[in-house]
Amino acid sequence: MITTAYDKEHLVFLCVVATSPTPDADYERAVTGLERLGADGLSGDRLCTNIVVVDRDHDLPAASWRRRLADAEKQCHRLRMLLVTESAAARGVITALQWLTGSGGALRRTTHATLAEAVATLEGETGHPLPVIQALHETARAEMAARGTPQGARRASSGRR
Repeated sequence: MITTAYDKEHLVFLCVVATSPTPDADYERAVTGLERLGADGLSGDRLCTNIVVVDRDHDLPAASWRRRLADAEKQCHRLRMLLVTESAAARGVITALQWLTGSGGALRRTTHATLAEAVATLEGETGHPLPVIQALHETARAEMAARGTPQGARRASSGRR
């Protein structure tokens, strides 16, 4: 299951990837969200931020979805992508996306064990607090709960204690 949240003002698109199976409609929503982020970022040549929080109990996207995600990512002229996961398999998907999309000054990807670590990294880069990220994460988690995520699903660490 994938849920998403978006803030157009700050150009932050956040996805939470959780329990299996992930319906094609969820992948499609992620692709559409990345495309919107890219389109919105074109005005003023602004930096787009994509944060993907992957829970431990999840499925990996098929090669066709990895390609579609990579193609959507290419529409972001300047992209900062942060993966939050404890999963080595999910980090491998990011490596595959890197192979598909290449790298350059306009694209930067990093992985983080917790959302708090990812936020701290972004805040250090931008020089200002980004409370919008926690709000987006809470929105995506609320959607997941409304869609019926099983109680036993194991979440990625938020880094908050």
